[in-house]
Amino acid sequence: MKYLEQLILGACYGEVNFKKVSFLEPSDFSNKRRCELFRAIMENRGDMIEAIRNNHHLKNDMVGYSNLLGYTHPERLGLNLLEHRFKALLSTLLGKLSVSTKNSLEAAILNESLMRIPEVDIFDLSDYILEYLSHHASDNTTNRINAFLKYRDMRILKAKEVIDKL
Repeated sequence: MKYLEQLILGACYGEVNFKKVSFLEPSDFSNKRRCELFRAIMENRGDMIEAIRNNHHLKNDMVGYSNLLGYTHPERLGLNLLEHRFKALLSTLLGKLSVSTKNSLEAAILNESLMRIPEVDIFDLSDYILEYLSHHASDNTTNRINAFLKYRDMRILKAKEVIDKL
């Protein structure tokens, strides 16, 4: 029973996989710790990273269960890592652009976008940032953001190709 519960906790990483076991309740698990883990996963709809952030006391257990996922679905962990890489790159880029621009309105918009990175979808933000800046974007800003988007799209395409071959 313990091993089955561990496999379920490790496999419900992501909203799609969580939906497959969403008929379960925390009380279905045999010990208090696994009940807490499943409750945290439920509250975050399968987003294991958010569950870990929101429940520091369960961190070690969750990391252990997510390692089970790594043995069977490492591509999901890889995609999550890639998304965090995009967030870091975009944060750095927006910070540098806001400091280097001479246009105060452009700097304010870039800073506002920078502050929104943790709370919005990184792909939506990066796709629409030039529209948000509109005519306030300098040529340097436009070129650098377009270069980021090109890099991001290339990496996503490569990831899709690899995962589709599996």
